[in-house]
Amino acid sequence: MSATVKIECPNALAEKPPSGASSGPPLPEAAGSLAPAHLATDKPDYLLLLSWNFLDEVLAQQAAYRAAGGKFIVPVPDVRVV
Repeated sequence: MSATVKIECPNALAEKPPSGASSGPPLPEAAGSLAPAHLATDKPDYLLLLSWNFLDEVLAQQAAYRAAGGKFIVPVPDVRVV
């Protein structure tokens, strides 16, 4: 049995350092939109979360996105979907 996975390139990137943290230089504007507000209008099914070490804070900040059915793919340290 095989499954088909459709992969699309992101049309937006979100960057928000956790409270009290500095993420260094921001992503360049050419990389895409940097507003987490897009989650409310675009309603993506999944988001790739690379800042796994801030998972608890991100999940708390994005409670509305998760309540609407959104999920995070967290690839580090082990791949999981939350």
